[in-house]
Amino acid sequence: MVYIYALIDPRTKLVRYVGQTSNLKERYYQHCSSTTLRKTYVGCWLKSLWRLEIKPILEVLSVETEETWKQGEKFWIAYFRRLGCSLTNLTDGGDGTRGIVRSSEFREKIRQANLGKRHTAKTKKKMSENRMGHPVSQKVIDRAHNLNLGKVFSLKTREKMRLAHIGKALSSETRKHLSEAIRESWKIRKTKQLQLVVR
Repeated sequence: MVYIYALIDPRTKLVRYVGQTSNLKERYYQHCSSTTLRKTYVGCWLKSLWRLEIKPILEVLSVETEETWKQGEKFWIAYFRRLGCSLTNLTDGGDGTRGIVRSSEFREKIRQANLGKRHTAKTKKKMSENRMGHPVSQKVIDRAHNLNLGKVFSLKTREKMRLAHIGKALSSETRKHLSEAIRESWKIRKTKQLQLVVR
């Protein structure tokens, strides 16, 4: 299921952008977050709203399939242009990256380009503020948990992790969570040991 949506300027009530997504909530968050906005026409417009502490209005125009979304997006962009709307879309639509599978060489180039890059304290603060009020779904939590489940870190990696945490004071809440996690881990380990003895 692919949603074709419009972003409306709350000041003029005019459509300024037409896009497509399979996750309306996540896409709207990206449009409203100052840290995810790029230096594009639509990005500059959204930043102008962000500076005034207002958000665009998102309205679903149609619901399409993976086979029809390109035609749907093209139709709505052409439709609003005919009405005289000053859209921030730079193309006629239907040219998104949905369904594109990047090669391993392309992904490696992106990885190399981002190596060593660090967010500034100001950027990290903005990212933190923008995430406030956006609860993480259980699906995302489970995915993050399963990602490192059973993973054994090398001595080199463990040393890097140790050095990264030197001098960092943990909050009482963090210490409490760590304590609970360690207790739970020992319970699971003891249960497994008992099962082995019984067998």
